[in-house]
Amino acid sequence: MNDYSFNIIWGDQGRLGWAMAGRANAKKVINKRAAIIDAAVTLFAHKGFYGTTVPEIAEKAGVATGSIYLYFQTKEALVNAALAERKQGMYDAFSGAASGGGDLEARFRRTWRALVAYAVAHPADFLFFEMHHHAAYLDPATHESGQKIMLVAIDFMREITGAYRVDSPAPEVLVALVWGGLVGLLKFADQGFLRLDPQLVDAAGLALWHAVTGKAPLSSSSTTVFPTTERQQP
Repeated sequence: MNDYSFNIIWGDQGRLGWAMAGRANAKKVINKRAAIIDAAVTLFAHKGFYGTTVPEIAEKAGVATGSIYLYFQTKEALVNAALAERKQGMYDAFSGAASGGGDLEARFRRTWRALVAYAVAHPADFLFFEMHHHAAYLDPATHESGQKIMLVAIDFMREITGAYRVDSPAPEVLVALVWGGLVGLLKFADQGFLRLDPQLVDAAGLALWHAVTGKAPLSSSSTTVFPTTERQQP
C-alpha cells in the first residue's frame, strides 16, 4: 500500500479498531489547496519533511506539481501552513471543550473526550505534530500556534490544581503527563494492543483525572477495561 493514512473501522460490537488502508480511489477534493494540505500532512507524518518530495505531494493530492506553487512558494511554506491550520483545528476542539459549562471534572473529562475524538478523526495530524514541532524550518508564527494550545492547557490545569490544592507537580508537568497518556493510548490502539472504544476512553479519562487531582473516581463495572494480550487484527 502506498497510502499511509489510517482508516477507522468499527467492529461488530461497536469497538473501534485502526488499520492501515489505501485511499487511492478517494473522492476528489474540489478545493485544491485543501487537497494539497491533506496530502502533505499524511506524507510529512509518515515520511518526514526531507523524505517527502513536492511531486509526491502533488500526485497524492491529484494535482499538477506546478499547482502547488500557486498556493505555496516553497515546501517550507507548505509545511508551515499545514501545521498552523491543523494546530488551529486542535486548539478549537480543546478550548471549546475546556471552556464549556459544568464543574471541573466534567470539563476535564469532556476535554479528554474531545482530544481523543480529534485524534481519531485526524490520526495523521498527531504524527505530524510529533515529528515537526521542533524543526528548524518552522517559522515563529507556526511555533506560536503550538504554544497557544499549551498555554490554554496549562491555564486549565492551573485552575484544576488550584481548586484541588495540588501543590506539586507543577501544572506544566501534569499537562505533559496527560498529553503523554493520550499519545500512548493512540499508539497502543494503532499497534493493535487495545480497542479504542468509548468505554475505554472514559476509563482512561477517569484515571487521568484521579492522577491529576488525587481524587479517586467512582468505581463502576461499566468502566472496567480488559486489555488484550495479543495484537488485534483489524
